[in-house]
Amino acid sequence: MDIPKGVVVLTTIGFNIRIKGFDILVKSIQSLMDSNRLKNDIIVLVIGISENSEDSNSLRQLIAEAGLNRKIMSLGIRNDINDILNISDIYLQPSRTEGLSLSIMEALNYSLPVIGT
Repeated sequence: MDIPKGVVVLTTIGFNIRIKGFDILVKSIQSLMDSNRLKNDIIVLVIGISENSEDSNSLRQLIAEAGLNRKIMSLGIRNDINDILNISDIYLQPSRTEGLSLSIMEALNYSLPVIGT
């Protein structure tokens, strides 16, 4: 993954657009980009949505409609979560509902600040 220096990497992990709030995430990032208040460039890494699933197609469509193809990257299901969290600056958890989040605990293990709903 080639991420330019100075870009803030935000990461989220989940399996379902609706439950995990990825539609909320896309709208939030769109709002943030529209505000022109960012001091640094950002990229959002979405991990956990199967590449050829209905959720993946829906997420791609949401990202395209928001004009965020260069800001939000869906990386599919991965086995290198530790490597991705290691390059991340902030962890996002936009879930509509969540019990005890393993993803948040993993992010905290990497001393990442967590933004959650």
